[in-house]
Amino acid sequence: MTTNTSAPSSSDTSDKKSSPTDLHEVIRDRVSMEDQEASSCRLLRKLVGFSSDAIEIVQIDQMPLRLLQAGETCCQFRLHPQGMEVDWETGLLYITAVEIIEPRDAARGYCGKGRAHLFECDIRGRTIRSVNLTSDSEEEYHPSGMVLIDGTMFIALAQYLPETSATIIKFNVKDWTYEKLFRIQDHVGLVMPNLAEGELLLGTWGSRHYYCTDMKGNIKNRRPTPCSDDMEHQDAQLIGPSIKREPMDPGLAGPEGTMLLATGVTAGRHRFGLEIIDVASWKIKRSLRWPSAQHLTKGGWAPFSNPTFLWVDSHDRVHALAAPDDHHEKMGKNGTLVLYTLSQRE
Repeated sequence: MTTNTSAPSSSDTSDKKSSPTDLHEVIRDRVSMEDQEASSCRLLRKLVGFSSDAIEIVQIDQMPLRLLQAGETCCQFRLHPQGMEVDWETGLLYITAVEIIEPRDAARGYCGKGRAHLFECDIRGRTIRSVNLTSDSEEEYHPSGMVLIDGTMFIALAQYLPETSATIIKFNVKDWTYEKLFRIQDHVGLVMPNLAEGELLLGTWGSRHYYCTDMKGNIKNRRPTPCSDDMEHQDAQLIGPSIKREPMDPGLAGPEGTMLLATGVTAGRHRFGLEIIDVASWKIKRSLRWPSAQHLTKGGWAPFSNPTFLWVDSHDRVHALAAPDDHHEKMGKNGTLVLYTLSQRE
């Protein structure tokens, strides 16, 4: 964790007094902001203006997750968080996680055994609802990162090896039901709906490639990652003014367009960071990287190694909420929620 050793100015001190640092209050503050689209665009502008070597990443709060199955029972085996979304209308958190029943064996091409979970949690990390997600193949049990738009999430259930297969499902948060859309012959770890074009962006194992498909699974193209340093995207969100527009909306065009904000770690996990990718041109608008060793969690993970969600609060601070794969005796199999601030050094 990095701390600022310089003396704060009087204005900095005043801002700290008025800015909440409690995770529950920080989320409540964000939910209270009425213009969600403007906040999304502010996040984009903030991140594009950041410089990697002049950013402070400070952990300001942490709390345990209490992830429970239906019937309020704990999962029998270890949970590994995969994706996370925050509903800014309700403040509820949605987390996908894989429960590892039998470890995979890449050497002999064995995918292992497991269960895919989706959890709906309150702002204190307590489960409200949960469900086991299944496809037609018991080998497809690894859930993906996802994006929540208007009460809908698209999630991949994949085999736990690269270049295998995945089934894409459409989940309705309000009804707590889902439908299977199509199957694709590859491991998919991220699903981002580009509703403006009626298509899905599917990130493969280690985000080496991204497929672009229509809602029926017809592949439009397969593009290599625009990253040049083996950054593996672990989670993603869409930012920009157009993500909730219907297909073919004549008022779609905005000053910045839709951007893909992907977080993750480089191969070997020596560095972590984020990417802002222009969906239309598939070019990187901003890359930020930091050394993992300076920011490890108690479980030894870099901040963006697992599900991460970023936003700007009413005090103009950039927050990153992460669910690292930390498992302590006190935490059980549930892990933690960790809240960071990202700020530019003066």
